[in-house]
Amino acid sequence: MANIMHTAPLALNGGIPVRAEPLHVGETGGNYIGKEELAELTDVISERSPFRYYGPGNPTKVAELEELFRQESGCKFALGVTSGTAALHVGLAGLGIGPGDEVILPCYTWISCFTAIVQLRALPVFVEVDGTLALDPSDVEAKITPRTKAIMAVHFQGVAAEMDPILEIASRHDLLVLEDTAQSCGASLRGSFAGSMGDVGTFSLQMGKIVTSGEGGMVITDDPGIYERACRYHDLGMLRAPHLEAIGGESQVEDFCGNQYRMNELSGAVGLAQFRKLETIKNACNSAKYRVRKQIDGLNGITLREVPDPEGDVGIEERVFLDSPEMAEGFHKALSAEGIPCGASTGSYILYTREFVQKKRTLTGRGYPFETPDGQAMEYGLGLCPKTEEMMSRGIVLPIGSKFTDSDADDIIAAFLKVHSHLIG
Repeated sequence: MANIMHTAPLALNGGIPVRAEPLHVGETGGNYIGKEELAELTDVISERSPFRYYGPGNPTKVAELEELFRQESGCKFALGVTSGTAALHVGLAGLGIGPGDEVILPCYTWISCFTAIVQLRALPVFVEVDGTLALDPSDVEAKITPRTKAIMAVHFQGVAAEMDPILEIASRHDLLVLEDTAQSCGASLRGSFAGSMGDVGTFSLQMGKIVTSGEGGMVITDDPGIYERACRYHDLGMLRAPHLEAIGGESQVEDFCGNQYRMNELSGAVGLAQFRKLETIKNACNSAKYRVRKQIDGLNGITLREVPDPEGDVGIEERVFLDSPEMAEGFHKALSAEGIPCGASTGSYILYTREFVQKKRTLTGRGYPFETPDGQAMEYGLGLCPKTEEMMSRGIVLPIGSKFTDSDADDIIAAFLKVHSHLIG
């Protein structure tokens, strides 16, 4: 990290790269898979009961994982499901979202946010994101109509969204709030667990997430009615004994046609071992992220993503915005040549740039979710959220690995300062 490195020739131009071997990021939770996960899986096999509700042995892993989510979040109810997408679908069903209901969501996120709304034949309404990369409250307010039923707030890539204005808008307009915490398990906002502040919170345990079971998800809520609808929707309309007991032994919801999103004991076992490592993973990521952030924050021509509560960050990436798309592209190419992987995105994108969104293709392609009850067609395409489009065109991502050492973080700093000195000065 010596100053001389900052003015050395760029690797892109034939100079010596900061790293001879590109920095390996790995999977955030996956980097920590080990003997603890194996021990939990061995328990399931020993019990010969991989189905969570019954078997020849005693299945407990999913129930134990739900209990950990309840304890960590402070919510009364938690429900394990098969994926983060399933969690969104089940969470929206728990809120009673259905045909013709409008659901506000950020235009920049993962496609599951959109598809979960569509699968319930509801109407996705895209809004801008702000400098936090979460919902822009002013655009949320502007997009509310008499058909609006819920707001989907996404806690994006390890950082809890600024929820106070969203919750205030929702309260004033009598709207429900779903928090999508798929990318930010363990994040918090001034002491409140991300996912616990709205009406329902959803999580993903997919391989690329902060804690993983390979695939899996979780739904949390304080509302017994939402919980019962979620339970019934995830289990073909049934309400099994553990869930009935959780709501006090008296059902409030008649059975209905549901789906099948039950988490199995194998997924629960891995998720259980992983969730116990959450603090270790968070501390490792934050150590690396804020070591980097401290050195690059305030540089000329550089704007970092706004973080409402750094203490609640999980630190899985640093998002950097340059002054122009051309400068962002130049940084991307130059940093990559220095052995620092970076790009314009880490999975998420502006959803209405997806072809099936623009062309409103579903399996049948008829009626809802792309036509309002009065027959007005929903339109999606470039220009819908111009502020977000412009901002994302000049952004790059510095991914933070959960196993990064101080030396790894210092290599990111050295490469960034080197590229900055050449491209901006």
